[in-house]
Amino acid sequence: MLLPTIAVAATHTVPDDFATIQAAIDGAENDDTILVKPSIYIENIDASEKIIHLIADGPANRVILQPADRLSAILRLGHFSDVSGFTFTGGDTLIFSAIQIMGNFSEVKNNVFLANTGTVTVGGEGLSPTITGNTFSQNTCDKGLIGGTIALFGNTAPTVSNNLIHNNTCTAITMQTTGNATHSITNNTLVNNEQGIDFGPTLEPENKVVRNNIVIGNDVGLNSQDSTLSTIENNLFFNNERNYTSDDLTGLNGNISVDPQFVNLEGNNFHLTTGSPAINSGSSTDAPTTDLDGKPRNDGKIDMGAFEFSNPACATESVTNQFSFGNKVQYQLRALRDNQLKNSETGQQLTGLYYKHSAELKTIMKKDWVLKLQGLQILLRTAYAYHSGKDDLVPFNRYYSSVIERFISRAKSKGVSIELENDLHDISNILGRMRGLTVQETLLELQH
Repeated sequence: MLLPTIAVAATHTVPDDFATIQAAIDGAENDDTILVKPSIYIENIDASEKIIHLIADGPANRVILQPADRLSAILRLGHFSDVSGFTFTGGDTLIFSAIQIMGNFSEVKNNVFLANTGTVTVGGEGLSPTITGNTFSQNTCDKGLIGGTIALFGNTAPTVSNNLIHNNTCTAITMQTTGNATHSITNNTLVNNEQGIDFGPTLEPENKVVRNNIVIGNDVGLNSQDSTLSTIENNLFFNNERNYTSDDLTGLNGNISVDPQFVNLEGNNFHLTTGSPAINSGSSTDAPTTDLDGKPRNDGKIDMGAFEFSNPACATESVTNQFSFGNKVQYQLRALRDNQLKNSETGQQLTGLYYKHSAELKTIMKKDWVLKLQGLQILLRTAYAYHSGKDDLVPFNRYYSSVIERFISRAKSKGVSIELENDLHDISNILGRMRGLTVQETLLELQH
């Protein structure tokens, strides 16, 4: 008698076993693991139809995902799947620029999301994912639509914890959700975004749990219709233009409004220093067992925010490792750009215009962090463009010109030169012609 065959999950390595991540997914069975070695991978990955464990086999700053088609999310993730350890950058779509969550009980963990543009960086509708241990920085969202770096809609029961979300022209976390399941937002650090947490008008507030978060320097800390109906406790809201849009919860249920005393706010080191009021001020209820660095949290004495307090030497070393990824990613992307644009006449023109003004761009971007972010977006869309081996570039999507126009408008108040302003308009026109549209026609299209 033949015994039934039991399927055993396999591990596939990219590029050893398969040349691309998508090829590995296509060749995998449910519950297989795909290890991706350090490199820059330019592809749109669809893992929505299988249970896949997608893991970067190296530090995030060396395993970089960029879209081949800028009109689609970099990754579509399905039921019971997970993705960890990557840098997602250059995503540029109407809705889901980096990850579109397509299935329930998926997990997005320990990734870096750098300089993506779209309404939502990571999100989905009617699903219950876990989004934990990620860093979001320098992402841009379309202000005309509801979205955020993390945005979930509909009947969903997400867990969002241990994320660091800083310096994005987006809402950090949007929960425009319905249903009776619990929505948990726990131990996140949200700094210098448009809004910290947005519950929006579709709120069923009794199911929202906001606990142990540090939310500072945003336009709005917590946007909700009636925050007293939610479980909002042991959070630190400080130096937002408005900490709360409804009832002020300062002094209630462990919520405080004081300087969290980061190691170096301007240097993006959001670890806590000795004497920080966030130390031991969190709640152990449903708190994550480790922090963003992977350090264990103390039972019964939980700190607020993504980082549990440790001695200053350890904090400095850790944050140096974490935040060095930006320069390394940009260096590798520049190498990619130089290789792929060198035979493109249009690409050389775009790149030349950027470098012509690089000194002035750096000077004015130091004056305003929004300018710095938008300047990086311009760099990504001009100098990081890639081509198909012919004398043309893959067309940019319709948001490109609006990024430059917003940059020009804000830069004028900082003393941008007429020559730079004119050349930025030239860049917009070049890209507009690639789509058969002028800048004006592109902007007009955005208004519809």
